[in-house]
Amino acid sequence: MEMSVSQPVDLTNCDREPIHIPAAIQPFGALVVVRIEDFRVVQASANVEELLGRPVDAVLESHLLELIGSDNFDKLQQELHSNELHSLRPTTVRLNSHGGDCNVFYVRQDPLLIAEFEVREEDGLSERGFWDEGEMPFGAINDCGDTDTLCRLLVREVRRLTGFDRVMAYRFDTDWHGEVIAEARNERYHETYLHHHFPATDIPAQARKLFAINRLRIIPDASYTPVPVMPASNPVTGKPLDMTHSMLRNSSPIHLEYLENMGVGASLTISLMENERLWGMVTCHHVSARHVPHSIRLRCKVLGELASHTIAALEHRSFVHDENLRKLDEARVREHLLEANSVEQGVARAQSDLLAFLQASTVVVRLRGEATLVGQPLPDAELHELFKRMELEAGPGLVSQTRELGALDVRFEHLADQASGVMLVRLSDYGDALLVLRREKVESRIWAGNPNKPQMKDPDARIHPRKSFENWLETVRGQSARWTRLDVNMALDLRRLILEREEQIKRAHAEEALRESELRYRATFEQAAVGVAHVAMDGKWIMVNQKICDTLGYSRDELYTRTFQQITHPDDLAADLEQLERLEKGEIETYSMEKRYIRKDGNAIWANLTVSLIRDRNQRARYLIAIVEDIATRKTAEERNRYLANHDTLTGLPNRAYFSDRIHEAIAHAKRDQGQFALMLLDLDRFKQVNDTLGHDIGDLLLKEVAARLQSSIRETDVVARLGGDEFAIIQSHLASNLSPGRLAEKIVTELARPYLLDGTEIHSGTSIGITIYPDDAEDPVRLFKNADLALYRAKDSGRRTYGFFTEDLYSEVRDRKTLEEGLRKALQTRALKLGYQPVFDLKTNRTIGAEALLRWENPEMQLVPASRFMELAEETGLILPLGEWAMEAGFRQAGDWRAKGLKDFVLGVNLSFKQLRQPGFVEHAKKLLERFDVDPASVEIDVTEGDMIQHQDEVLSVLHDLRELGLRICADDFGAGLSSLGQLARLPVNAIKIDKSIIQRLPNSRHDSAIATAIINLATELDLQVVAEGVETLEQMAFLESRGCHGGQGFVFSEAISADDMERLLIEQLNEA
Repeated sequence: MEMSVSQPVDLTNCDREPIHIPAAIQPFGALVVVRIEDFRVVQASANVEELLGRPVDAVLESHLLELIGSDNFDKLQQELHSNELHSLRPTTVRLNSHGGDCNVFYVRQDPLLIAEFEVREEDGLSERGFWDEGEMPFGAINDCGDTDTLCRLLVREVRRLTGFDRVMAYRFDTDWHGEVIAEARNERYHETYLHHHFPATDIPAQARKLFAINRLRIIPDASYTPVPVMPASNPVTGKPLDMTHSMLRNSSPIHLEYLENMGVGASLTISLMENERLWGMVTCHHVSARHVPHSIRLRCKVLGELASHTIAALEHRSFVHDENLRKLDEARVREHLLEANSVEQGVARAQSDLLAFLQASTVVVRLRGEATLVGQPLPDAELHELFKRMELEAGPGLVSQTRELGALDVRFEHLADQASGVMLVRLSDYGDALLVLRREKVESRIWAGNPNKPQMKDPDARIHPRKSFENWLETVRGQSARWTRLDVNMALDLRRLILEREEQIKRAHAEEALRESELRYRATFEQAAVGVAHVAMDGKWIMVNQKICDTLGYSRDELYTRTFQQITHPDDLAADLEQLERLEKGEIETYSMEKRYIRKDGNAIWANLTVSLIRDRNQRARYLIAIVEDIATRKTAEERNRYLANHDTLTGLPNRAYFSDRIHEAIAHAKRDQGQFALMLLDLDRFKQVNDTLGHDIGDLLLKEVAARLQSSIRETDVVARLGGDEFAIIQSHLASNLSPGRLAEKIVTELARPYLLDGTEIHSGTSIGITIYPDDAEDPVRLFKNADLALYRAKDSGRRTYGFFTEDLYSEVRDRKTLEEGLRKALQTRALKLGYQPVFDLKTNRTIGAEALLRWENPEMQLVPASRFMELAEETGLILPLGEWAMEAGFRQAGDWRAKGLKDFVLGVNLSFKQLRQPGFVEHAKKLLERFDVDPASVEIDVTEGDMIQHQDEVLSVLHDLRELGLRICADDFGAGLSSLGQLARLPVNAIKIDKSIIQRLPNSRHDSAIATAIINLATELDLQVVAEGVETLEQMAFLESRGCHGGQGFVFSEAISADDMERLLIEQLNEA
């Protein structure tokens, strides 16, 4: 196999360097990786031949048994099977390549097993003496009284065991900066690092994480050349090998350069843990290369583990000692709070103890918007801003803290002597909070080199560690003492004390208010508008007012001989007694319930009962106060309201809310029974027209009759509801077959299509139905409704008075419409709209007498899109208004431009929707456009459909009259396609009409359409109106229209819509010909 050297590691982001997957090892051993499944080698280090006597090519895909022998392989299999594999107990293998022994260390990393080979060295140490006190200082470690003493002992013992030139104990602070707290060295290292600090960047986060897992690392020769692992990517996992637990793991190049700059030839590092947190490290340096045998490394590892246990115990003991001292101050603070009448007063009295308790210079307690401060004062305005900043820092949490306020927010740098350290603890969700301040603590700190000096970069932008480790003295300002876990715990204890005292005071106030209320209660007892009674704990009535007698129908004397249990409805007694028991136990202070009493006449009466318990000074129960309110009238009203909440008041059918509950029930039943049901959505045809033309009274009668017909069409197990307006819905449950929904829909369509005789008027309507099936189409209500709505849309789109089933392709239609809508909105923003101009020709002279401005959308994907593709969508989405406004302004601008060029005797038609016409100020807007573009009003024709004119007469006709007053021409577009009769034409304020192309397209072959066209032309001529035919596509049609006296025509037989430039050329040519 051809060996390859790995590429240099990019150190531009060394804090994110993947040091656990270096793809190489150190050369003091060899590595193979096997699949546990078949124990075949899948990766090996390039130097395996030096130890195992086989080239890499021969080792790869060989069996592990061939490398370690059958006895060792059998033992390995047993340990893997019993999960007893131990990386600290290596296997000894005889090496044929050089006749020596080799230690093999295993790391299980399913589905892989890593085997690391290291030449076995004799070290003169026996396993027998491993646990002897003379060899290992176990007792001395356990006897250490503090961590500094422990670390001094540790560095001496590690140096004695390893022979390294320098051994240092290194402790992390809360910011992960490190300090050397113990050191043992010989004359080969002249300079000392004792009490020197090292920045957190020297050991970045991913290195600390690895050190907490792999707790002993060794680099026998810091000048080594890495040995690549081959292949670089593991064939089993497809990823680089994770070497977190490997002893041979290649070190980071930046770390090796760091060691070189420190003059280190070899290193060994032992992690010191406090439970699961990396507390510090023992770091060993040697001027030259030095290999430490496994038995010594094992001793060092045991020393580190034992020291870690001792560190955890010492830190805990120190924490408990400090906690106990602080608890004494806490007890005194508690006494002050209990003795005071308010928390604020207690805080002020406890000033010295409170500051000692929290080791603070200032403490501020803010309750109900008022702040109480003890200690060093702070201006109110700055205090207010400080609360706001720390609350922002806390977010949704309970506590926020900083020891460097000026660095957190430069606005507070000047407060360093009063508040460098700040901790906020929330007391409630309503702004109550506790603020603990510590003043600046100026420190002098010795660094091994300047930690603030920028890292060096080479020409390839790779970062290099600093080269100088000379003493660098820093005076640290703007920081307080660090906030410890104990500090936070004490602040939370104070929070608890404050909240407990607040609750006690609140309770005392409530009790006082209750006593006063009792006096007032006695004074107004008899005048109460509700029944009031005192009841003994055994249920006997002690005292009652007249109102309760009237409610229950008993006299006072009759009630005094009875208990409340005797006149309580049997179905309500258990709940009443249960609440009473809770009241006696103190679980609740009062209870309310609705219950029934049995009146003297035997009838049940509903009442609202509220019961409170009166106790004596020893908190023993004395008697009950019962307030009894007659709610019979309210109960009746509630039943009515409950009905109204679930039913439509007009039709009596279930409403949307009730139907929603029933659809959930239908799903549950169908799921349980593995059945099906159909959801149908219906709306009525021409309902709006009925409302608009015949009035809402007739519309309401129609809805009621429709509801009755629907109710009679379904089974008792089905549900029909009115969702609102003319929308209805049906749940057809327990489907016998897939044909059932279609049969019911067919029945409903037929039934609702029958004429309706309403208040003497015969009405014709109908319905369209959308159907979806549970669970075939969907299994949740939202999706079912959406499916049915899509099916309804399809049914209406296909011709009304029909029904349709949901199919998956409906969603693609919706997506297409959404894409079209989004594109149309973007077109409005990006000015992708344009006008095309279809000429109108005089049928006698064949000259151009006008043009109709037709809106076009220039879509990069869909090319030029005609208005017919998107106008219906624009109407539905409300885009018709901005589209119409754009087209109107563009049309007026073009008319003004042609007038300026002398192109006259020409009328430009601009299409408008009735929605535009009814916009406030529309006529004034049209007038401003005429003035703005210097347009001759007579050269612009406003085209409004006949349908809009007739259906919206009240809103449109007055506006059209006003537009004519401006001099604009008015044209009834699509005439003959709407609902109007020819007799209505005389009432329309129009100058011209355009015969709808649906009539023109069947000329001259259709006698019916020929008669209609002739009648329209004759009537318009009599009324002195210009007549233009739309959609003229054949010469026969043109000849017929000319013979009947039609003035003008437009359509493909003349010209399709053309651009403004082409239209202008046409007009100029015609002008020149004249």
